[in-house]
Amino acid sequence: APYGHDGRFFSLMNVFEHYRSKAINSSTTDSLFKNKLPLSNFEIGQLTAFLYTLSDTIFLKDKRFAEPGTENTIPSFIHLH
Repeated sequence: APYGHDGRFFSLMNVFEHYRSKAINSSTTDSLFKNKLPLSNFEIGQLTAFLYTLSDTIFLKDKRFAEPGTENTIPSFIHLH
């Protein structure tokens, strides 16, 4: 999905790279972004992984994590050996 207020970024990594490499000078910019975003490659990877968990539809539909009392089965796409 495109990211950013105008959809110019094609990935979350592009967003982080943009704010990590460019100082933003605007009166409406948060002070954290004015002097570049101070994140390492590892931190960007961790943050990106976390953000993807917020829209993980497989997890959200997994009955193993459903409310207590509901059917608790393993989805057919998970193969246990």
